[in-house]
Amino acid sequence: MTRLALLVALALAGCGTSRAPLPPPVSPISATPALAAPDDTSAWAAQVPTLPEIRTITLASGITVQLVPRHDAPVVYTILVGRGAHGRTDDATAAIDALVERALGAGLPRALGEVSRDDHVVAARATGRGLFVSSGVVPTEIDRVLERFAQLVEGRGFDDAEIERSRAALLEHARFETGQRRRRSHPPASEELFTRLYGEGDARVAASRILAARVEPLTLARVRARVAQFLRPESTALIVVGDFDPADLESRIRARWDALVAPPSTPPRAALQAPAFPTPDPRLRIYPTDDDPRAVLRLVERGPPRDHEDYAAFCVLARLAGGMFSAAINLRFREQRGDTYGVAARVIDEVDHTLLEIQMVVPVATVGDAASNVVAELERLSDASRITAEELSLARNVELARRAGRFDSAWGSAYTLAVAFMVGDAPEAILATSARIERVTAEEVATVARRWVRPDHAPMVIIGAWSWMISHPVRVPGGVSIIGL
Repeated sequence: MTRLALLVALALAGCGTSRAPLPPPVSPISATPALAAPDDTSAWAAQVPTLPEIRTITLASGITVQLVPRHDAPVVYTILVGRGAHGRTDDATAAIDALVERALGAGLPRALGEVSRDDHVVAARATGRGLFVSSGVVPTEIDRVLERFAQLVEGRGFDDAEIERSRAALLEHARFETGQRRRRSHPPASEELFTRLYGEGDARVAASRILAARVEPLTLARVRARVAQFLRPESTALIVVGDFDPADLESRIRARWDALVAPPSTPPRAALQAPAFPTPDPRLRIYPTDDDPRAVLRLVERGPPRDHEDYAAFCVLARLAGGMFSAAINLRFREQRGDTYGVAARVIDEVDHTLLEIQMVVPVATVGDAASNVVAELERLSDASRITAEELSLARNVELARRAGRFDSAWGSAYTLAVAFMVGDAPEAILATSARIERVTAEEVATVARRWVRPDHAPMVIIGAWSWMISHPVRVPGGVSIIGL
């Protein structure tokens, strides 16, 4: 027997039903360290947000400026935000807002002129709350951004060619969507979901459609008028976060922005009347598809506005309903069954209310059980005695950690301050909301669930394989119908 064969035989001889112990370490350096003592979770403290140092200025023009120096990266984020025109009242308003977005940078590579280059971050968003335009540049480029944003406030910086290019892109999109609608005998699933929430004929549903007939007559004058309505100086803020010297940047901003004169604008339209949230009948619509092995389940429900006393508890409710990996429904469907990567639950902020959205993707064979479990989970959360202290503590901490994490980066800080301004909050209101979240009790969560959430009637849609959905009826309270039958 060769030396190699002998070594192999000796090694195999030790591979029996019992395992010989490993030899002791040859030196103390290779000794196995002792296991660390487990963490005492009872001593964990909630991660409560803290505000960065904010330099707030009100310019002679009436515009608010917020400066937050951060030197962790050589970048400066600038956000121009106007809380001008609250509430979309019809599809015509939605069309002009969509054109404003595209003219200012959304989806078009040459938008914002010389500011929008490949190495710059430019985004624009027009919503029922107002207008939001942002740019991320290296510090040496900040003057160009400030000049371009000043032109927007002054009603300049647009030309007919730029608007026509933006209008053509939007018109192509609107015609495609119109063509898709004509091919269907029913609205898209997302539109149907919100139609059942708000009711037929509600302006919020109409505003979700961008119609070609509404886009065609839009002109440069209409865009300028809409931007002026958003960016009235007394309701406009310039927020700058990043690598700069605050005293130097303030002097540069004042030199250009103190004397800004905005064009006259018509008063913003009044906000929409608060939604009625009728009881949908049936509450669940099933959209059959081809034989896809997975199905999509979505639920949407009403919630309190941001300034309501129930808002903090409603945010915690969303975490418990699936807005964290440790939520009970997530542990059930992800950890125990392996049916989904995770249940997603979130709070959507609207002008005069919020929404709770729950969504999950599961094997089509389990979608009926998933729908029943979502309903049952919402019912459970309306009973304080069924909410454990551990899951409540986790939900509060996850929500607080998410809010605290917004200030971990320059962009997160700028965006959070911009959102606070847009909704009419001072920066300190961010801390006040977090303080309320930290004190939320199980009884408050259950009270909010009973007041706002309708487990038996919250609108739902399921998108799943036709062959399975027809042969395996889904049964949930509130009624079920299948599109196409």
